[in-house]
Amino acid sequence: MKKISILALALTCVIALVSCHIGTDKEPLIETTVSYAGWSDDASIISGALNEDELKSNGKGIHCPIFRIDTKRDLEKFRAEYGDIFTMECGYGDLVPSFDDAISKAQFDRSSFFQNNSLLIVYVISSSGSLRFGVSDVDYDSESLRVYVKQTNDPELVTADKAGWFVIVAIPDSEIRTCKSFDAICEDDRY
Repeated sequence: MKKISILALALTCVIALVSCHIGTDKEPLIETTVSYAGWSDDASIISGALNEDELKSNGKGIHCPIFRIDTKRDLEKFRAEYGDIFTMECGYGDLVPSFDDAISKAQFDRSSFFQNNSLLIVYVISSSGSLRFGVSDVDYDSESLRVYVKQTNDPELVTADKAGWFVIVAIPDSEIRTCKSFDAICEDDRY
C-alpha cells in the first residue's frame, strides 16, 4: 500500500510539471502560466496590442489583445503603462495568482530569462470570475504567430462578476525572430 501511494504521488508530481509546457522532441518547449488581470475596457488595451487591427475588425473567432515582452525593461514598461488599468499585484482570491506573483514564480522577471526568450501576454476577458482559461496551442511560422486560448473548466454555477486573465506564454526568441504578426484567438465563445 505504501509503494502504491508513493508511486501515485510521484506520478501526480510529474503530471503537474508537464502540464504547463507545450512542446515535443521536434518542437521547442513553450511554458505557460495564467494570472488574474482584473476586468477593463480601457481603449489603451486595444491600441497597445500587437493585433490592434484584428481586434478592431473582429474577424473570424474572438481575438484577444496580445503583447510581446522582449526585455526586463519591456516588462517594467508594461507594468508602468498598464498598472492602473489591470490588477498586477492582486490575485483572484487564493485560486489564481497575481500577475506579479505568476511572473516571479515562473522566473520570467529575470534578465537571464530575456537573454534567449520572450513573453507573450494575452488578455482574456470573461463574463464570470468562475471561468478559467489556458493555452490550447501556439501556431507559428517564419511570418506570424497565433496563440489559441480555451476555457479550461465548465462550472455548473458561476459568479456574476466580470473578470480578466493574463495567459502568459514564454517562447524562445529563436522561434519568433522573424515573426511580423502576432494574434490571439479564443476558441470558445461561451464566455
